[in-house]
Amino acid sequence: NDIEQIQMFLVMMLRMVFYAPMMAIGGIIMVLREDVSMLWIIGIGVALIIMMISVEFYVAIPRFKIIQKLVDRLNRVTREILTGLMVIRAFNSQGYQEAKFDKTNRELTRTTLFINGIMVIMMPAMMLIMNGAMLSIIWFGAFRIDAGHLQVGSMMAFMQYAMHIIM
Repeated sequence: NDIEQIQMFLVMMLRMVFYAPMMAIGGIIMVLREDVSMLWIIGIGVALIIMMISVEFYVAIPRFKIIQKLVDRLNRVTREILTGLMVIRAFNSQGYQEAKFDKTNRELTRTTLFINGIMVIMMPAMMLIMNGAMLSIIWFGAFRIDAGHLQVGSMMAFMQYAMHIIM
């Protein structure tokens, strides 16, 4: 479990440190070349996503630490049961050991379900923000196209670059 956590951390950090900034900077450069007047839509979208992620992490990070402790406790209880199986049978304390394991397992399950509930909200909320940004770009872009200040191809390119920046 610890090695898996380190592996996930490294993969996420590589993605966050190298890939995401390059995509965002490239997208911003391309957006600035296409149309600056709708840049505020991207700014609002990015700000909303950062705010949402910050709130979710503020709630979730302490729970992740609790989950790590609970996984360690569950592993400890399981190891104690497996190594002391003969003693447990000799003293007929299977019920006590089952209750001990069940209590630890229920705590872990409850905390994991809470964290998963928070994370499940994250993706639909991000999609709602991204689709709202796309709808805004189409809405305000249509007015700019109608006024003759923007070409349809430029608006489509702006939409693609906006998705790169927001993602």
